[in-house]
Amino acid sequence: MSELIIIAHADLVGDSIAMLPAIQELRRRWDGDVYLHMPNRWVRDLIPASYGFKDLFALPLGSSKAKVMRSSPWDACDAYIRTLHMTQAHFAIFGLPVPSEPVRAEIEVDDTAPVFDYVLSPWSRSDIDHNKAWWDDRWAKVVDALDGSIAVVGGIEDPQPWLAHYEYGKDLRYVAGLLRNARKAVITIDNGMSHLAFHAGCTKHVLLYPECLPPWWVGNPKALAGIIRQPKHLTPEAVLALVPR
Repeated sequence: MSELIIIAHADLVGDSIAMLPAIQELRRRWDGDVYLHMPNRWVRDLIPASYGFKDLFALPLGSSKAKVMRSSPWDACDAYIRTLHMTQAHFAIFGLPVPSEPVRAEIEVDDTAPVFDYVLSPWSRSDIDHNKAWWDDRWAKVVDALDGSIAVVGGIEDPQPWLAHYEYGKDLRYVAGLLRNARKAVITIDNGMSHLAFHAGCTKHVLLYPECLPPWWVGNPKALAGIIRQPKHLTPEAVLALVPR
C-alpha cells in the first residue's frame, strides 16, 4: 500500500488535541507508512510511539503516489459546529464513520506528576475581548475560598497573580498527569487544558464554558459540572457552587 500523508492544519493546543482521535483512527486503518504533519509539537508528543507516525519531512523524495488527507479546525467548524463535537467533526472531514459520541484520544500521561487538591487553568490563547477568559479579581475570590493545595497551569508568558503553585511551560504529558491527579477538582475555561482534561480522562472537571460557542462543540462530556454563561455575568459564587470543597 502507498504512503499516507496526514496534514493537521492546527496550531493551538486545544484545536490540535481535538484532531487526535480521528488521526489515530486513520492510522489504525492504514497498513502502510503514515506521515503526520502536526505543527504543534507539544501535542504531537502526546501520541504514543506505538502508533508509528513518521515525520512528513522524512518522506522519501519522489513519493508521488502518497495519499494526502487533511483537516483543520476551520474546516471542522464551518461544516459541523451546529451538529457535532469537534472531535467527531474531524472523523467526518476525513471520511471516517462518525462516532455516536465524542471519543478520547489515546495519549501519553505522566502519572508521576505531583498531586494537588485543585488545578486551575484560567488563560486562553483564543480569547477575544473576554469572550472566554474571566477577570483576575474574580479568579482571586475563587482561589481564596478553596481549601487545599492549588496548582495553576499555563504558558511561560502568563501572569502569576495569586498565592498558588505555578506549573508554566511544562510538557503536556506532565500537565495531563497534573489534571488527572487532582484530588478535588480541575477548574478551567474553554482552552487547551479543557480539551486535555477530557482526553486525559479527568472526570473532576468544572468547565466554565462561553456562550459564544454551541455547548456541544468543545465541551467535556465527562466533566463533573459545567456552567454556560458570558464571562461578564459569571460570578465567583456561581463557580464555587459547582466545585467540590
